[in-house]
Amino acid sequence: MFFKKAVIILVGGVLVLGAFKTISDHQAKADAKFLDRTRKCQFQIDKAKTYISLSPSLIKLINEKIANPKLSQPSATAGYKVGNEYLLLTEKLPKLDVTKEVPPVLLIKANSFDFQNKQVIVDSDCTPELFTVNLGDLYAVFQTVDYY
Repeated sequence: MFFKKAVIILVGGVLVLGAFKTISDHQAKADAKFLDRTRKCQFQIDKAKTYISLSPSLIKLINEKIANPKLSQPSATAGYKVGNEYLLLTEKLPKLDVTKEVPPVLLIKANSFDFQNKQVIVDSDCTPELFTVNLGDLYAVFQTVDYY
């Protein structure tokens, strides 16, 4: 009788330790994934700031809310490409779960365009999921108006 109880206690202890190990492994992987997204998000924010710093027209748009009518934006007539990076300038950013900083601009990747509804589904390492933005809030990373 004592032997059965000892075996049950031993097996129970092994199962508890195994479950704890599994949970801690999953938590470690989740933490590593979150840290990787945080690093990538900060890289996207820094890259967006660099693109902005190279464009007097975008700086003026951000600081003075004055848009040069020749700013390059994706459109059905001016050109667009799924998978390309664009600058998202909007006051309604989605929840950025990996950074405390709310950047004035975010570098995103376009996943699909809906020109009829003037919306774009985009991807960012700063958000956990795809999100939808207004087409008018996207700008090309290189603004030819500033150089030609």
